Amino acid sequence: MKVEILGYTNNPEKNYLPEAISAGFARVSRRQEPISFLVEEAKGDLDKARKSNTNIIYGYGHNSIAEHIVFNVVFEKVSRLLSLIIMKHRINSYIEKSQRYIEIDSGYVKPKEIQDSTFKEQYEKTCNDLFIAYANIIEKLKAHIKKKHPDWKPILIENTAKEDARFILPISTYTQFGMTLNARNYEYMLMRLSSQKLIEAQVVGERLQMQGKSIAPSVIKYTDSKTYFKESYNDIKDALGVNMATVNAGDNVRLVDYDEDGDEKLLAAIMHTVTNLSYSAIKSKIKDMNEDEKRNIIKKAICKLAVHDQVLREFEYVNFTFEIDMSECCYHQFIRHRMNTQTFQELNPSLGFVVPPLVKEVGLTDEFNAAVAKSTRLFNEMKNELGEAAQYVLTNAHKRRVLVRMNARTLYHFSRIREEEYAQWEIREIAMKMSKLAKEKTPLCLEFTGGRSDFKKVCGI
Repeated sequence: MKVEILGYTNNPEKNYLPEAISAGFARVSRRQEPISFLVEEAKGDLDKARKSNTNIIYGYGHNSIAEHIVFNVVFEKVSRLLSLIIMKHRINSYIEKSQRYIEIDSGYVKPKEIQDSTFKEQYEKTCNDLFIAYANIIEKLKAHIKKKHPDWKPILIENTAKEDARFILPISTYTQFGMTLNARNYEYMLMRLSSQKLIEAQVVGERLQMQGKSIAPSVIKYTDSKTYFKESYNDIKDALGVNMATVNAGDNVRLVDYDEDGDEKLLAAIMHTVTNLSYSAIKSKIKDMNEDEKRNIIKKAICKLAVHDQVLREFEYVNFTFEIDMSECCYHQFIRHRMNTQTFQELNPSLGFVVPPLVKEVGLTDEFNAAVAKSTRLFNEMKNELGEAAQYVLTNAHKRRVLVRMNARTLYHFSRIREEEYAQWEIREIAMKMSKLAKEKTPLCLEFTGGRSDFKKVCGI
């Protein structure tokens, strides 16, 4: 495992340390001198700058001062399970090694919980078998694709094979990713990591804490485990008093809540921005509008979009909540869409797993299912003794249940990227279902969802 701060807010030419920059910026609101002078002043007395940071952030509660210090962090040889725990912190920026484009070798995390248990040998054998299955499946997929599409370039053949073969990999598989975040979020992440049950997460938190405090001790202070984060969910489970069994809820994408007057909310928000009318007066006017008039306004709010534009902010007033059962493989793509609210259940094989279409097409379903079954059996054996650590043996194919709340602006963005023809097949299917379900409830607001390449055709321009 490697966890290292590669870079942070600094100006080597002027010898500005990160705490001097944050302290200098903190003085802007109460001093009239130029900012460059205030930072120079803070640099000249670092002890005073640190005391100032601590007093302002932890005394007065002005935490935004810490946001002016930024860290660039690398993670190497950590598990895919750990990367998901880290990426739950949605305000940060991430880039992760893609299993779609890189053929994976046989490296995986051997968590201390399992290494210290009687399941050590079974765990390692199961993970090794999954990597053997991956290598076998990927070669057979390549041969099939090459025969079916003799005109395809080698890189396209390889990437198509990797895309579906990766479903059989365990979530203990080594990954690497980069993260950029400010010191305020850094401290919060350390609190959450120290409250995690998984030892891998705790170790990562300890290493980040040591490095962060050595660089900016005045803004990274309170990082110890919090009883609130550590115990609240368990207390709720105990209060429920029963072991809630997994229920298969039908279709894998379900719209469970939405704004029933979403179209009217959007119109009201748009009209509120471009007129001087009160919100209540606007709502009265909307009642007198016919459907063509309403549609015309919304169309004007959409149809000058360029390829990389976002729809207007007013679309954020319309909200939808979805419950989705998706493969772990797919969720690692889905979680990258961070401008929404996502919570998820612990990975649970009773929800089933996803068999990629190409695996079925080549006739490898039995081999795939047998490999997943070994993973599931060992998980079930380990679960009572090892708790959350049992998840390490599960695969990318196993399903995770996610609850996500998106506003219409975010849903447009998600739809335009994930409904494109080049999007990965599972997340594309999910995006199309989400758009369809939401559009049925707010047909005017979401009339023009769809992939970027189809946008002008859908929009009628």
